[in-house]
Amino acid sequence: RDPAPANTAVDLWPPAMAADFPVDTADPEWEIALTRAFEDTPTPASVEEAIDPLQALGVDVVAAKAKIESKRLEWNEPKWGDQADQAYLDSLGLGEWFMKYALVIYAYTLQEPAIFKHVNAAMNDRMHRGTADGKCGQKVLCSMQFAKLLDAAVVMLPASFDYIGDIWRGIRYVFPSKKDHNPAKHFGMRSNGDGPDKPLTFFSFKSFTTDQEVMKGDAFCGFQGPRTIYHIQDAKGKHIRAFSDFQAEESSRSTAQDFDSTARQQMVVQWLEHW
Repeated sequence: RDPAPANTAVDLWPPAMAADFPVDTADPEWEIALTRAFEDTPTPASVEEAIDPLQALGVDVVAAKAKIESKRLEWNEPKWGDQADQAYLDSLGLGEWFMKYALVIYAYTLQEPAIFKHVNAAMNDRMHRGTADGKCGQKVLCSMQFAKLLDAAVVMLPASFDYIGDIWRGIRYVFPSKKDHNPAKHFGMRSNGDGPDKPLTFFSFKSFTTDQEVMKGDAFCGFQGPRTIYHIQDAKGKHIRAFSDFQAEESSRSTAQDFDSTARQQMVVQWLEHW
């Protein structure tokens, strides 16, 4: 249950802040601190309450709220469904009760302001995400309300949004570095090529696609420069395209918002390669 547009950011952030570094579960202190902070954070009553603290991360909260309110008004218009007479969430079989959850997923997928970049950067900044006394750093704590509501939104999606199967995610980076490209060693891949010998955990939100062909697009991986593709087999997650900022694009183009999983879910990388 997580998210992060795979067609953006990793190539835009310096390595220390890369939004796509899976962290081995052998980092118990960080795992405990993050879990404790998450569990101690109450679920916000609204998406606006969830994003207010993100101003400390550099998010343009005013712009984000304006886009969220515009989307709320659009989704409330009775122009959706087979007869074009329903509110959007009603047409999906959800209803008004899901509005705050739908909007936090929408906020997560925004490209401008790119909330996901700031939240994931805080989670993946190993220099500042934790403190000497084993607690989360201030930026991570400022991300918790947004993370809590986003996690709740994915959990609340009904079974009709479930997905089980293969998923892919492409990033413009190679492991452990451009000068030393050895993903098999970095991720502890088994000699038979059947994935790493222990689970890997993403400690921030990631989105994947259910369509491998998406990886060929220049906006995702393409065919030039350093690239890594995660292929996760038999994944379980939720489709979130219906709430994504990407859904306005041509229906023939698959997006990275096909599948959502969460920060707390362990995923085994079954295949990793530099195209």
